[in-house]
Amino acid sequence: MTPKLYELPLSYPSGALPSPVTDVPVPVFLTADRIDYDLAAPTGADLRAFDDQGQPLPLEIELWDASGTSLVWVRLPEMATTGGAFSLRFGDSDVAPGPPPTDVWQGFNAVYHFADADPKAEVRDSAGVFVGQGVDVGAVTTPRGGGAVFDGLTSQIDVANANGWEIPEGEIRTISIWFRRQIDDPTEMPMRTMVPMSNRQPGPSCRGWWMLIFGDSFANTAARINVEECNSTFGVVSNGGLGAGYGDSDWHRFDAVFDRQDEGLYVYTDADLRMAAPMETGLATGDAVAGEARFGAGPPDDINRFEGVIDEARVRVGRPSDAWLRTTFDLENDQILVYAPIGEVE
Repeated sequence: MTPKLYELPLSYPSGALPSPVTDVPVPVFLTADRIDYDLAAPTGADLRAFDDQGQPLPLEIELWDASGTSLVWVRLPEMATTGGAFSLRFGDSDVAPGPPPTDVWQGFNAVYHFADADPKAEVRDSAGVFVGQGVDVGAVTTPRGGGAVFDGLTSQIDVANANGWEIPEGEIRTISIWFRRQIDDPTEMPMRTMVPMSNRQPGPSCRGWWMLIFGDSFANTAARINVEECNSTFGVVSNGGLGAGYGDSDWHRFDAVFDRQDEGLYVYTDADLRMAAPMETGLATGDAVAGEARFGAGPPDDINRFEGVIDEARVRVGRPSDAWLRTTFDLENDQILVYAPIGEVE
């Protein structure tokens, strides 16, 4: 007897995007009111993605939870301002393999979902290349699958072979991180500015809590992403500060573009451009070892530890457009996509 095949139609409406975008990893959030888990394999192994012409699309299952929310990623080669559609199919245990899950993240050097974060476990990126070792790192469910919990005391994740993160002259990297501070008293770590590089030399009234730092032998510097409190208006604070409307304890996405073609640095918070400045190099060379990275604390003395949750950290080759950043930010907040009722495939 031929097994029944089911389809979940997905679409996005005309006018949902500010402009056309390409090569988009699209998160699909599956809940009991969007998918009948009983019709799919227990781990989602029979799940496949197809475009509106029936051609297979790359798909990665980050988290499968039949009692709650599952998260899968589908790579769309393009998204148009006039709208579009694709679908998920499931129900056939003998279905042919689709494109490899790593194809979802073509153009990325590293992608950490942190759904596997555990105090004693390795933390892998989606390609399984840049493996991080967690120390006293907890795990928690987040709006985007799973996150790594940092206690502000001893938690950190070390990546020893982060060479692919580096930025040779003439190339561009974009570092993205979803994060939420998690402390009892927000005034203990007020979120006044995001500092993505050693451009700003610390003033007397500044202190920071480091989410990520990595050493870059090409730029001869340390690139770092901090949450900082600053009482002065020196340097990046007046340009890159979060300003009104950014909640201290809310989820935020931070994108920092390190452009070694024009030696520019571009800082986005929640897809809003907050700063554009020349990228300084040759500073803070003692802050990190080239080819190594660390989440949750800053070397050399494990200082300025971060207390909160980090989710979806990525290293992307090139600079995405502002429209790409806005579209992916909205998609990752479970917006834009329209979920239609499940039907049988004839």
